[in-house]
Amino acid sequence: MDRDDDATTTSRAALRIALAVGGVALAAVALRAIAKAPAPVYRYVNRWRVRGPIDEVAAVLRDAEAYPHWWPSVYLAVEPFTDGAGDARRRVRSQGFLPYAIEFNARVVDERLPHGFSVEAEGEMQGRGDWQLSADGEWVDIVYRWQVTGNKMLWRTTSWALRPLFEANHDWAMQRGEESLRLELARRRATSDAERDAVPAPPQPVRGTTGIVDALVAAFRRRPESAARPVSP
Repeated sequence: MDRDDDATTTSRAALRIALAVGGVALAAVALRAIAKAPAPVYRYVNRWRVRGPIDEVAAVLRDAEAYPHWWPSVYLAVEPFTDGAGDARRRVRSQGFLPYAIEFNARVVDERLPHGFSVEAEGEMQGRGDWQLSADGEWVDIVYRWQVTGNKMLWRTTSWALRPLFEANHDWAMQRGEESLRLELARRRATSDAERDAVPAPPQPVRGTTGIVDALVAAFRRRPESAARPVSP
């Protein structure tokens, strides 16, 4: 009986090992297939409305190197450099409320100031963004259109399941952008140090689990009508 029990135990252990190895192999095959699949493509349209002269608003948006100053919740760093062809570019590191950062290079490819400009990006995300501005009395209506391909492995392997979460992450970032732009314009219009100091600081990067959960709830609670819409690759 002891020998039979030992043989049974050994067989069960071998079966568990075989199942585990098989599961790992299947997971590896699935990940390779996903990684080779076309990168996910998203098309975003976001709309802002801020008070101020269109020239001033356009100047703030065009100065990408100042983004970490007035839009710090999203833009962690923007560093200028010149590529091999002599074109001016920016090395960008950004994030939303999700606990990962995105790195890409950007360059302005079309300027229509003060009515807008276009930017091309390449790196962990690749695509084109278009800012369009139109004056409406003392207000400025802003439309941002951004079509992006997610080259980051996280997106390639999980976008099929987590696409709504990535869309909410973008929407949250753009909501913080509109809020931060309004604050920056108020600071610039301040006529005294006291008035300038009274303007609240812009939203800061999300930190910790509680911050992520709060941002997620806020993002889904206020999904704009122009929320991100996915398109097929």
